[in-house]
Amino acid sequence: MIKGFKPKTKEDLLALYVAQSLEDIKSLPFYLSCAKSYPEDSVRQALHAVRREAILRIKSRRSTFFKYLLQINGKKTHNRFGD
Repeated sequence: MIKGFKPKTKEDLLALYVAQSLEDIKSLPFYLSCAKSYPEDSVRQALHAVRREAILRIKSRRSTFFKYLLQINGKKTHNRFGD
């Protein structure tokens, strides 16, 4: 777990789960942003797809693939940055 990070919300827990699942703890802030911007089911579907493909092909750039899947399949729930 990340030093000093204590999940307080459902989104925090989801982001931590994604980061740990993808072995990409350093990108936790990115996953927190995703968990806050997209519905949980979209995040979980993207994670599932990345993990499935990672077993077969993807050795690096899992977070990039995750972001791509969210952008094409997910519907943002918050308009945080005026997107």
